[in-house]
Amino acid sequence: MWYIYTTKYYSAIKNNDFMNISGKWMEPENIILSEVTQSQKNTHGIHSRYNSQTT
Repeated sequence: MWYIYTTKYYSAIKNNDFMNISGKWMEPENIILSEVTQSQKNTHGIHSRYNSQTT
């Protein structure tokens, strides 16, 4: 996860587009909700694979 944020930060600086990326980082609730949603998707994927192997 750290690598993605670092890459976005440096690519924004390289393109002089720092204000665009910093605006997205000002909304931490969106980041948190995104991470929760992703973890739920990962959990459901594991359960469905396990259930299909046991039948």
